[in-house]
Amino acid sequence: MKLQEQFIKAKDGHDIRVDIFEPETQAKGIVQLVHGFGEYIGHYVTVIDFFLGQGYICVMHDQRGHGAYAAKDPSQRGVSKAYGLFLEDLARVRDLIAQDFEDLPVYLMGHSMGGNIVLNFLLRQEENQQSYEKVIVESPWLDLAEQPPKMAQKMAAIIGKLNPKIRVHAGLRVDLIAHDVDMVKSVVDDGYFHDLLSLRLFTQIKEAGQFALAHAQNIHVPLLLLGAEEDGIVSIAAIRQFAATANPNITYLEIKGGYHALHIDTEAETTMKKILEFIQASEKIQKNKLK
Repeated sequence: MKLQEQFIKAKDGHDIRVDIFEPETQAKGIVQLVHGFGEYIGHYVTVIDFFLGQGYICVMHDQRGHGAYAAKDPSQRGVSKAYGLFLEDLARVRDLIAQDFEDLPVYLMGHSMGGNIVLNFLLRQEENQQSYEKVIVESPWLDLAEQPPKMAQKMAAIIGKLNPKIRVHAGLRVDLIAHDVDMVKSVVDDGYFHDLLSLRLFTQIKEAGQFALAHAQNIHVPLLLLGAEEDGIVSIAAIRQFAATANPNITYLEIKGGYHALHIDTEAETTMKKILEFIQASEKIQKNKLK
């Protein structure tokens, strides 16, 4: 495996850390990965290893408020001036891919908050859909499994408008990330994981989830939507709603008994095989539920 670690400049001057993982064999394509809330590149080692083993290059960046940059300056954890900067950064990484690998098909995959960001990236500028052969969205944060009190949400919106840096602990139930207690512990104790989120970002992510739900029918690129039946972090009902209102180009797979992070959960092997089948399939796959 060949690894390139680099920093590229965002439009506002922010340094985006991007890691490029290349297989030893000739590459079949590129998978651009977008991580979720509290995560960073290092949490996707098993996913990256899987794709490398199948002959795919993986390109992944640390999102604002996350990863090594935020670990060095903890005041930046969970902070971004605006949600739209996530979308701009994703586009900037896609430009880098086009610059370095112009002849290979590109696939986009986002998990949790990353799934929310991927969907909005495709919907808010629909020409972005033409940049990818196919898209995979795993357990997207369209809504939360448990809602904060309405008054708290209203106050978060007001305070967030005044100051983008005011943060709270999200109270993430880490025991609901995956069934494997040791796996979850290795994630949350690695020094990079956090559950801090600015009030502004919380409000904007919530609004972005609502936008995605209202515009599901505007996704035209082939997309695999993965839901975890027992997701206690994001709303599986909202994911099902997205699948039900989307066009036939959306393939929905719901993993029975699955927890939020399907790629490291008990059915991780099956989940990754289904993703690979979707990427490699030339024919349409009908909606179904994985038993």
